Amino acid sequence: MESVGGKVSLRLLGNGCLGIDPRATNEINEFLSEFPKTGPRLQQIVDQRDVELAEKVEQIVVWAKKYRELTKSVRDESAEAELNKKAADLLRDGDLERAAEQLDQLMRQGQRGTDQGARLSYYRAQAYELQLLATKAWPL
Repeated sequence: MESVGGKVSLRLLGNGCLGIDPRATNEINEFLSEFPKTGPRLQQIVDQRDVELAEKVEQIVVWAKKYRELTKSVRDESAEAELNKKAADLLRDGDLERAAEQLDQLMRQGQRGTDQGARLSYYRAQAYELQLLATKAWPL
């Protein structure tokens, strides 16, 4: 990951990266241009030890797809529009932790056993996974 003039991008150095599809790198860079403040979270994936670069790139592509899906789902959720908008705005700004707090607040206000409650629990579990805290998502 590198930041030049406020723009974050993934740059692979060396004489070509065997096993890495250039489309994946382009996909990641498109995601970073849309959500530039997620760079530090993606850097955590890059910094993993004992994981091949091609696998890290694939993990980032999957993570970015899930992040986009969560952002869209939260934005489109109809109930408690103001809190949803705030959570979606925080996701847009790359502030996953505060967005997760908003989802927690929505869950506390929601009614258990309803479709909305189930969706909110699902969104919160997705946020835990994106925070790289997947084990916390299990009880939800």
